[in-house]
Amino acid sequence: MKTVVLFLSLVAFVAVVFGLWQLQPKPITVLSEKSLNPTPAQTPQDQTLEPKDGSIVKSKTVTFKGKMLAGSTIFIVSNDFQTSAQADANGAFQKDITLTPGLNLIDVISISADLSKDTRKSLSLYLAQDGSSGVVAAGSVKTIFDNVITLTTLNSQANIKVAPSTSITFPKDVTPDASPSSSVADIRVGDYAVALGNTANTGTLTAQKLTIIRDNKPQNNEEYIAVKVLTAPKQNIFTAKSVKDSKILELTVDKNTQISDSGKDTKVDAITKDKNAVIIYHTETGKKVVDLIYLLP
Repeated sequence: MKTVVLFLSLVAFVAVVFGLWQLQPKPITVLSEKSLNPTPAQTPQDQTLEPKDGSIVKSKTVTFKGKMLAGSTIFIVSNDFQTSAQADANGAFQKDITLTPGLNLIDVISISADLSKDTRKSLSLYLAQDGSSGVVAAGSVKTIFDNVITLTTLNSQANIKVAPSTSITFPKDVTPDASPSSSVADIRVGDYAVALGNTANTGTLTAQKLTIIRDNKPQNNEEYIAVKVLTAPKQNIFTAKSVKDSKILELTVDKNTQISDSGKDTKVDAITKDKNAVIIYHTETGKKVVDLIYLLP
């Protein structure tokens, strides 16, 4: 009996203590302005770029500007040029680029300072020296229906209407019929087409000029990769490890390789073991030839 009384007394004591603890004032959690209004993460929709994909321009010098990853390094690359710019804390950047006459296929790449994030926008621009205006669409012919051809472009697809007034240029070894309708029949699925013209409300581009290419089809052969340098160049060859997948690459530098140390031109001696870098390269006869190496601090 005494044991039961002692047990009940202990339970009552614990209950009283717990009740008193519950009555103690609780600490107040103060929310900072930052926690109440957190900075939203940047989304692809927040990223902008000018000039727009499909623009026809008349000046060789074009200003690229927009907003990409905040604080990132921007690379603007094509087969004919490779250059860099620095985005500010809001992701804004601006860089003047000299285009080549005709079609320019360009990648604008944004890579974060810690190399953990990257984003790329691809665009087709056309430098017209004959007064052409409107828009350009370029890509492989996917389908042909009557007088409308569908192209697979860099970012999606485009419908091209061939009108009676459309000027069509074929490869030299093709002799098409005189009429535009017959000329469309000479276009093949798989051909590369460059169409200049204007778009209607339907989104179809009515071509003023249409160029068909079968050999040496245009493409941007430049690739990019973030790496850690494993060995310094020896006889123009060095090795590096991909930050993304740890793949080991053998890379070649030549007299045309641009070497930049945090945006400043430098020499090949600056490529040293354990350096982080972004590399823009193309493949030539089985070798990865570096066009631009951007060394990071």
